[in-house]
Order: sequence, then C-alpha cells, then structure tokens
Amino acid sequence: MAEMEKKLSGDPGENSVRGYVHSVSPLKTSSRSNVTFFNCIIQTDCKTFADVVNFSPEKRQLFLQAQDTKKAVMLKNVSRALSKFISFCFTSQSGYSLKCNKNTQLDTANVNFEFCEPSTQEVNVRCKVMEIEDQRTITTKSGTSILLANANVSDKTDTCRLSLWDIHIQSVARGQCYFFRNVAVKEFDGVKYLTTTSKTTISSITDLGEVKQVQSQEIVIIGNPATVLIQINKTCQNCKVKIPDDQQTGTSVKCQNCQMRQKTTATPVFYTMKLKLENNPTMFNVVNDVAKIFFASLGKESENNTDVLEELMFSLTIELKLPSKFSSTPTKLSIVTASKSTSPDESPKSLEHEASLHRKRSSSSQHPNNQTKRSTTHKKVKEM
Repeated sequence: MAEMEKKLSGDPGENSVRGYVHSVSPLKTSSRSNVTFFNCIIQTDCKTFADVVNFSPEKRQLFLQAQDTKKAVMLKNVSRALSKFISFCFTSQSGYSLKCNKNTQLDTANVNFEFCEPSTQEVNVRCKVMEIEDQRTITTKSGTSILLANANVSDKTDTCRLSLWDIHIQSVARGQCYFFRNVAVKEFDGVKYLTTTSKTTISSITDLGEVKQVQSQEIVIIGNPATVLIQINKTCQNCKVKIPDDQQTGTSVKCQNCQMRQKTTATPVFYTMKLKLENNPTMFNVVNDVAKIFFASLGKESENNTDVLEELMFSLTIELKLPSKFSSTPTKLSIVTASKSTSPDESPKSLEHEASLHRKRSSSSQHPNNQTKRSTTHKKVKEM
C-alpha cells in the first residue's frame, strides 16, 4: 500500500504522503468562490493513485518540476478525507482525496516503488441520480449497436454526467441513491465525466439527504451555415481503418491494413461534419451519431453524395445544442421551424445565446434568410 507517514488504516486526517506527481493541471478559478487552484495526481504505490487539489497556486511550479523530473516527493501538511463524494475531482483509487494549502510543504523523498503513468482511472462514488435522458442506440466502430443513456448525478458537493451503457440503464431510477463501483473517469471537451464499464457494479444505498442541485450548462445556438464539410467513410470491421472508395466497387473488399476480407455492404458507415455558422467564429465538430440522427430526421439517411448534403445545409436554419459554452461538439442538431421557435421548452438557456441572437438581429439586412430567423429568435428572447 501507499507509503504514508502514518498507516492508511489510521485517521483520515493524517497529513503526510509520499509518491510521484502526475498530471499537473493549468490554474483554474472556481466559479462558485472565485478561488484559484490546480489539480494533480499523486502515485502512492505501484498501482495506487490519489487525486490532489491544491489551493496554493504559487506552488504549481514546484509540482511541475516534480512531475518533469519524475522524482519522488513528500507532501507535508495535507488534509486527507475518505473519498465519498465527487467533489472537485473524482474519488481516488486509494480511497482518499488530498487537499493542499499555503502550509503544505513539498520535499524530495525516497520510496520503494517505481514511477509509472496512471492508466484509465476507475473510481467508486456514492451519489443520487437526478436526471436520466431517454436511451438511444450508438453504433461502435466495429459496427456493434449498444444502448446509451446519459444521467446527471449529484452528491453533497458537486454534480457530473454519468454515461450508463446497456444493462446498467435498467439498474437505476431517477431520484434514487446508489453506490457505483468501478466506473471510469473520462474527459471530453475539457469536462470530466463518469462512465460505466464491464466491471461496474451498482447497488442501492440509503438516501444521501440534501445534495447539490443540477444546474444545466447547456446552451443553444441558432444560425445559417457559412461553411460545411461532410465526409462519409466506410471502415474495416476488424481494425477500424478507413476503406478507400475505389476499393468498394465489388461485393467484398479486402482491408489493406489487416488483410481481412469482408462484405462491402457490411462495412460500418461513419459520418463526420465540420460546420461554421454565419457571424460565429467557432468551427463545430459534429460526431457520427449526431450527424446520422440529423440526416435521418430530414429523410436523407440513404444519401451518400456529400455534395448533395452540403448544398442542403445551406438552405436550412440550424439549431445546435452544446453541453457547455466551452464545447464545440454539439449533442444534437435540428432545423428551426416556426412552431418550434414558439415552444417554451426551447427557450434560450444562457446570456451568451441571447447575445448571439442580438448579433443576428443586428446583421439581418445582410442575409436573405434572416426574415425567418429574426421572427423565430425574437419570440425566443421574449419568452425568457
């Protein structure tokens, strides 16, 4: 186990730990308290890693040096608590999370284990399921279909997204509390989230009492496409490498990478789309499943001519739903219609969105399609 100044079985308030520093983050500012901090991970034995949050930003350079030199250190005057909650970072494999402050000291140390990079982090969390989205079918690169439902979970200190896969979807219910064992920590668009794996187990627990309420960060952006690039590719079922179009002329195709032959009609189809809207500098990246659902809603699921699809995009006013203002990867695309624009459920959810609408109204005279856009966006702002 970890080389602690006191044994792990002792009081969680023990204040020293030895190990190697990994994954020092940039400086961050808490949106709730305006406090500056950074995160890192400390390796406390060959296979155990603990999350660290450091509220002394001036010490970040020392942690970076320890990370770069890969030399063991001792952290003195740290607070240690059982990792029951999601908190600033996720539950550590060690079962403890560590907090550093201005009194924390970092010194060189000797340990009897080697430096090694952390693998995919798996954690245990106790939390309450606040919301569950409708399940949908995801197609993997191997062509396998699997069910996915995203949930929002909370504990006493924080909230986060939890991706529930296949059999785990039916194991939870909205408003109930659970102990999730062996869920993986992943990151997308700069945001950490949890996801179930084949090793995940779920058990019901007593109610956690008052928990952090979910505050949606989702934003909605509406506009007309300025530039668009759509690619439709087929990939090998075995190695997932792209199969060139000129090799798909027969009833079967042989992958030049792994040499596996397969039926041409059985090779998985994958969409990618890059999209930029008028008066918006962001290049949005639309992933396979979101693009497929969007084109299916237009009755174009069988259209393989990307030129036709790209031309179609310029005739539409598009609504993009994004998980946060920092994201460039929409979770949903849809076309804006008159009936949809008057729906109270689709009202804007952010000041940033309202500002976007204001810019569109200001430049309406420059775009022939803006009469429709102006009427729909005006109704949305009025409903806020």
